[in-house]
Amino acid sequence: MKHKLLLIFFISSFAFSAVKETEIRAIATHPSWYWKGSVKEKRSEMRHYFKLLNEANINMVYFWMETANMAALLGEPKYAKNGDYNFYSTEKWDCIGEMLKEAKKHNVELHLWFSFTRYKRNRNYVPEYDSNPEIMPEGSPAWASITKSEYEAGYTDPASKNVSGTALCNNAEGAGGWTIEVIDRILQKYPEIAGIHLEEPGYLSLQRCVCKRCQKVYSLLYDEPGENLLNHIYSGKNAREAYRKDPKAIAVKVYGTNRFVSKFRDFLEEKHPYKILMTGGGPYPALERARGRNWPEWIQWGWIPYFGCQAYRPNVKSFVTDCKSAMDAMQGSGAEFAPIIGMLYGSGKTHSNSPEMVIKQIKAARKLDGYKGVEYAGVQLFSGKALNKEMAEALGKGPFSETKPLPWENAKGKEDEKNLSKRKDKPER
Repeated sequence: MKHKLLLIFFISSFAFSAVKETEIRAIATHPSWYWKGSVKEKRSEMRHYFKLLNEANINMVYFWMETANMAALLGEPKYAKNGDYNFYSTEKWDCIGEMLKEAKKHNVELHLWFSFTRYKRNRNYVPEYDSNPEIMPEGSPAWASITKSEYEAGYTDPASKNVSGTALCNNAEGAGGWTIEVIDRILQKYPEIAGIHLEEPGYLSLQRCVCKRCQKVYSLLYDEPGENLLNHIYSGKNAREAYRKDPKAIAVKVYGTNRFVSKFRDFLEEKHPYKILMTGGGPYPALERARGRNWPEWIQWGWIPYFGCQAYRPNVKSFVTDCKSAMDAMQGSGAEFAPIIGMLYGSGKTHSNSPEMVIKQIKAARKLDGYKGVEYAGVQLFSGKALNKEMAEALGKGPFSETKPLPWENAKGKEDEKNLSKRKDKPER
């Protein structure tokens, strides 16, 4: 199945009006978290899962992979032989290949889901930091980001073991090139993968990053000493308001992610022109940009024709508030909205919504069609672990009772208004 190249930005929550001919019905899955046991057992669980997707009339799945999983998939020995990361290794079974076959059988699109900066992991198993790999592209431990507290404690070298290294620096250009090369290898290996979902491209910690790279960017932008950047890094309960009032605090953080998203789009357009690109984060622009997740400007620049927010809420009222916050930032952009609804969410997946609440939020999202002139495109569901028999039946007999194609399927063979060739010129960086 071929598609015009589209870009979808999903930030942390799905809506549809009765006259819509298409609808995104996506679900985020972590196969390595819940398909366990022997190859036979994992294959059985995988096939059962796709039957549930079919029963629920879900038409799109994105599957989570850390870059360590990618290294195992591509055969890097350190990861392919490591039980913590080798779920996707093809030595015993080709998980992705078999998922693609099941997806085709059930008319579901499969999208790869990963994070560019990877803000939650063990530094010892980050392939981007490996300067002497056997198969993967060469990395560098110097690509790590540094928090303000680490820097003030005297740890100014990103490669130092005293630096946590749980996130890449947004401004480490080499890391972006590394990512593009790895994704290119995977898409060449599995050309049936329909798209890419960039998970929260930016930082989790508001204290990142103050390394010498970031200080150099600050100096270039403001013609000031680079260390002045530290005066514009905030944390604590007042951080959101401080960042909102301080434009100098934002520019360095979004500089690198703007460059990466621009280059990643160009890469897909040139080498994989029928792939969908999505990205995700939270619904409140000020806090998102303080983490380098610059979706508000990416949308307004015409880079992202579809966008959704992570609106993980236990009731309809707060869900709608989150959605409207994101849609406020979308008005006038021409981008369409597809929020992410929380089925099972929160730190440690400790929060959940019943099938009844999920359905209420789907209906609420659909009613938002046209709010501030923003068109509704569909919904996403998180996390896929919550898709059991009860949830699948509720969705398939309820709001998803009628099958719907994805928006870009409807555009096959036509001049799609959201084709990248029609995007606005990206700003110089």
